[in-house]
Amino acid sequence: MATFTPKATLALRAFQPPRTRGYPQRQAGGAAAETITVLAAAAKQKEANTTAEPLGFDYLMLSRRWGPSFCELNTCDQRTYNLFTIHGLWPNNKTGENPAFCPTNITFSKELLPPQVLGRMSCEWRSLRGNNEAFWTGQWRKHGACTLPLYTNMSSYFRHAIMLSEQYDLNEALVSGGFNPIVAERITPAQMNGILRQAWNVTPTLVCVQGLMYEVRTCFSVPDMKIMECPVRSQCGTAAQNLPLGSAAVPEVCSSYFDNIPPGLNPLSVSPPPPPRRAPPSGAPSRAGRGAATLAAATLAAAVAALAVL
Repeated sequence: MATFTPKATLALRAFQPPRTRGYPQRQAGGAAAETITVLAAAAKQKEANTTAEPLGFDYLMLSRRWGPSFCELNTCDQRTYNLFTIHGLWPNNKTGENPAFCPTNITFSKELLPPQVLGRMSCEWRSLRGNNEAFWTGQWRKHGACTLPLYTNMSSYFRHAIMLSEQYDLNEALVSGGFNPIVAERITPAQMNGILRQAWNVTPTLVCVQGLMYEVRTCFSVPDMKIMECPVRSQCGTAAQNLPLGSAAVPEVCSSYFDNIPPGLNPLSVSPPPPPRRAPPSGAPSRAGRGAATLAAATLAAAVAALAVL
């Protein structure tokens, strides 16, 4: 395995791979039922392929970003964690002509989302500039509305995005592969690809900007929702990419959503090191030198006094 530079040395805990653990085990009820609904609708559409309404897109892309990298290049007003969080779930075409801002009379409303889904979104699908509701509204208007041939409503879109991110948990896959994002400072594209291919049997699309690991994107076929190779390939080269330090530790309210990630060292809770000793001015004698000079001066003074007596 390629090496990486840790901020601290941790013993990584073992846990079930994301593929076998799955979302419904984390959160029973609504999300599991929503998954069944989405997959059942997908199967029904597949059977009626000749008469089904065209989707208008070829696959879904789930994009997760390293918040501190985003904030290195943009002005942010929210705290960032040393973890990947969701940027969006986007309908894409293999031609690169992706649908956006599709007309709809369905607007985003957080009141239509169950509290447990909103809780996950607040931690795992966070805005880095402005409030979460404005961020989610923008994602719905630009991308979510274009998935309505596949999803039945706005709630289905957000709930299924959370489910996909949980089923193919990026942070946990990295930890399972021996790389803890909480404490790592950089990663090579080959290392990232190797770990995720081992976990999911596909190679993700990596986005790197100015030497920063920026986003990791995974793709899913429609309507059957199977993970697939993304048609758009990475443009990261081979050099190690930096993972800038976040501005805060994961808050307690979010810790249960990242419960299989070793906690790492919270840089904000560590006492600062003592200030370095002030160096003497250039050319000034050291403490030992000053002591020797003082002794020499005293000896000379005593000798002068003795001569005076004579």
